[in-house]
Amino acid sequence: MTGADLPFAQLERFRTAVLDDTALQAKLEAIEDHEAFIALVLEMGQAGGFHFGEDDIRLAMQATRRLFLARLMVSS
Repeated sequence: MTGADLPFAQLERFRTAVLDDTALQAKLEAIEDHEAFIALVLEMGQAGGFHFGEDDIRLAMQATRRLFLARLMVSS
């Protein structure tokens, strides 16, 4: 398995694809429930040929949240 095949790399490629597609962004931004958000990311990722799981998405969400909080604390 190469680095590009790892779930984190796949998830990052998916994130980049979403950032390039305003329609995908709108679909994801409309969701307020975390479980529904994760389910849609999984569905969209699989449809796009990406390979990552629910745990990978949760870890990425936690990392993003920690980064946001760290930046908030620095700016305070």
